Amino acid sequence: MRARHIAAVAGLAIVVTGIVGGAQPASAAVTATTGSAQIVSAPASVARNAFESSTLIRVFDESSITLGADLTVWMPNATGTMTQTTYAKRVCIQSHMVHMDATAAAPTVSLLGGATFSQPIVGLIPLNIPILRPLDNTDPGGIVPFGKVGTTYGPAGNSGRGFEPIVTSDLLTWSAATPSTLGFRLGVDGFDEVRVLTLCDPAALVPEMPLAVGAPLSVAAVLGAAMWWRRRRPGANIAVG
Repeated sequence: MRARHIAAVAGLAIVVTGIVGGAQPASAAVTATTGSAQIVSAPASVARNAFESSTLIRVFDESSITLGADLTVWMPNATGTMTQTTYAKRVCIQSHMVHMDATAAAPTVSLLGGATFSQPIVGLIPLNIPILRPLDNTDPGGIVPFGKVGTTYGPAGNSGRGFEPIVTSDLLTWSAATPSTLGFRLGVDGFDEVRVLTLCDPAALVPEMPLAVGAPLSVAAVLGAAMWWRRRRPGANIAVG
């Protein structure tokens, strides 16, 4: 299917509607990569300039959460558009990080790659726009703590950490025909991350452990901030095949 381009604000990936469950042992995993992507264990730090390479995009597994409340994510579909999908309480969601941090010697390379996971992709968190900061708020200790405990992320509040709307060459591709695979083109500004959400491996599920989190973000707040950011800057592209 021909890839279609949509604004990256449509990839604003996560809306919390209440309390989420506790972190669970890792279940679903990245199983294969192509191109410049490389599977690694979660490193000590993926903060800016801590885990650099101008030739590799690193992909690693983070944490799984059994939801204690409904969770709404943005998900590409087979028609080439992004739609909101809600996963109900007690569904287990696993997160994975795609990380690219170029060296100072080659800060603007553009790398192509892809990653396949053991379970279908159900949502993406590719942005860290002001106010909402979706990547920051899904790190360990965030509103929805998908990040890997023991790994340092950041810098907090840096919109350059994700796909920046002003950069139009960053690209994500996904097809309903291969729902467990994500393709990407990263680099450009030297620092790009996207958090990929998949279903958990059913064989690895464990009972839910309730965990209270901060004040919920409403759908209206997320969409309002996205529209404000869209008016200020041109959108980057997310292609859905």
